Amino acid sequence: MLQEKLFEEKDNYFIELAFSKNYIEFESFMNSNRRKIFLSIIKLFTEFKYGGETCLKMCVKAQVDFTEWSTVFCFHADEPETLVKDILPYFIALEEYEKCAEIMKLHEVLKQKNKQ
Repeated sequence: MLQEKLFEEKDNYFIELAFSKNYIEFESFMNSNRRKIFLSIIKLFTEFKYGGETCLKMCVKAQVDFTEWSTVFCFHADEPETLVKDILPYFIALEEYEKCAEIMKLHEVLKQKNKQ
């Protein structure tokens, strides 16, 4: 089960993903949830397109081998390369070309916005 919260003021996260299932190992967690995590990163970068924020945080929580695991990622508006370097290859491998086009368009918009 995935819980997604936007704008959690208490912890100052733009997105918090909490996965309630226990995963045997980190690799199985990532294999099961990579898409959800990457789609959330795209959503976060989309906010940079419209908002005035320069840094947004995403928290990911899970149980791996019955141990609570949590990490916070801080993404910056002036680093849209994350989209093409880390996110795009995943969707290319899945042959999801509409999503790839969306990512490339977002990347270009953010690059132009950062030049201003």
